[in-house]
Amino acid sequence: MTQTAGSGYWWHPTAALDATRIGGQQYGNAEVREVMQSLQHTTYARPLNNASIALQTGVPGRTIRQIVSDLDGRVMLIGKRSSGMFVCHYADEAAEYTGALDKHWKSERERVRRRRAFTENLPRRQGLMFDNFDADLLEDDDEDY
Repeated sequence: MTQTAGSGYWWHPTAALDATRIGGQQYGNAEVREVMQSLQHTTYARPLNNASIALQTGVPGRTIRQIVSDLDGRVMLIGKRSSGMFVCHYADEAAEYTGALDKHWKSERERVRRRRAFTENLPRRQGLMFDNFDADLLEDDDEDY
């Protein structure tokens, strides 16, 4: 990871661009190891927020969220509280965040349904190009063109 003077990382947290808003879905093994090591000692009583993990590891916040999403339920079970995230050691600790994820999934699914329904009434830029498409044109004719 390229570092710069000041923060020690390639990014500089500011009011407009803080440690939790940069990064992306692409990450490498080194970033996964950093995030896993950071979360390794978290508990329900001692969670870590995304910004703390970003500053501790140098991994951008959006990348951390993607890594956690990809690892959750595969390598470790992540719990969430208002003060941060933690590794669940008991099934009870996971219930609240699982419920929140389920509620979010249902609301996003409903949002997708609404969006698709709304687009039915919007015009298309190219229209329905193949509305009057004649299926007979696809049949092989003995005629040469």
